[in-house]
Amino acid sequence: MRVTPLEVWRDYGMRFFFQRMPNRAKCREFSRGLYLRSRREPTVQPFHSALCEAQMSQPTQHLLLAGLLIGALVAPASAAEREDVRKAINLVTSVKMPYPEHLTRNRAKTERVWLDREGATTGCIRLDDRRWCYEHIPPMGNRAEMLRIRNEPSRGTYVGALYYYVVDYDLDGLIDVGSTTQIEGPERQPIAHVTEFYSRSTKRGEQFQPNFQKMYDDGIQIALKYFGE
Repeated sequence: MRVTPLEVWRDYGMRFFFQRMPNRAKCREFSRGLYLRSRREPTVQPFHSALCEAQMSQPTQHLLLAGLLIGALVAPASAAEREDVRKAINLVTSVKMPYPEHLTRNRAKTERVWLDREGATTGCIRLDDRRWCYEHIPPMGNRAEMLRIRNEPSRGTYVGALYYYVVDYDLDGLIDVGSTTQIEGPERQPIAHVTEFYSRSTKRGEQFQPNFQKMYDDGIQIALKYFGE
């Protein structure tokens, strides 16, 4: 005889809904009405078997919980990096240097900030024997918004000098392009030689990514600490 769900509910009532009950088929116990124990085994067994099959195993539960915890810990760090990038861009684009405009000699670390065509802003600071330049390029058409950071010798071009630049396309704190150029001899006619190049999208030069990423992170912190002084 077929028993309808309404008859099961009527027979066993609400008193079983929140009761914790053992599972005789050796799957773990259910509570809060997930398994209604019955004296009529043929009626309950189909529901019981389906629930046993659908129940998540304990290792899977632990793995899922670990993933959620890791996600909660990693997300704020990524958000903080993105926030630092935006802070650096806002700082570079808001500083006016030289100021007063007609007085070019000053003792500031920030050498110059200028607005290029199409809204790009470039600002440079001098720190020890290196110059750090920041170029914020706004989006246009299919071109993404990007931040390019240049690291170059402050005393100009000479044989043996190293020039670097790194680019972050979507301002997420991860570089998309990096390049190293070395100036080679002879002294009278120096030649620029690209010795390292990294491209995230094409996976070129992936062995250079850690060094370029460190340079980008250092450049962001230098801008936040010194730009405008």
